[in-house]
Amino acid sequence: MNIQEKRAGAGIPVLELTGSMTMGLECERLAEEVERLVQQKETRIIIDLTGLQHIDSAGVGKIVSCMGKLRRAGGQLRMAGAKGMVASVLKMTRVEEVAGMFPTAAAAAESFPPANAPGK
Repeated sequence: MNIQEKRAGAGIPVLELTGSMTMGLECERLAEEVERLVQQKETRIIIDLTGLQHIDSAGVGKIVSCMGKLRRAGGQLRMAGAKGMVASVLKMTRVEEVAGMFPTAAAAAESFPPANAPGK
């Protein structure tokens, strides 16, 4: 799996995932990127799944773990662009309901409250 960081509206970090997110180093790399962003005081993060072809239960668990890490830091996680098998797995596990799934990273960015608003 490859991870590339970009920025969406209001400078919100977007982690674009491509390839497969399965048990092992792939999952850990996502956790490390989220941790790095939280350390930089980023509390609104988008995971763009447009280029992700496959995800297993470890990948789903890591997304949930990252969501918890952000919540503990007073932030929120959004997901964008899941399709095919990845979208099906996230829907079946109900992760999309908890984190919020959007068609694009731009739409996900617009869903966040302003940075200075309560509950950011």
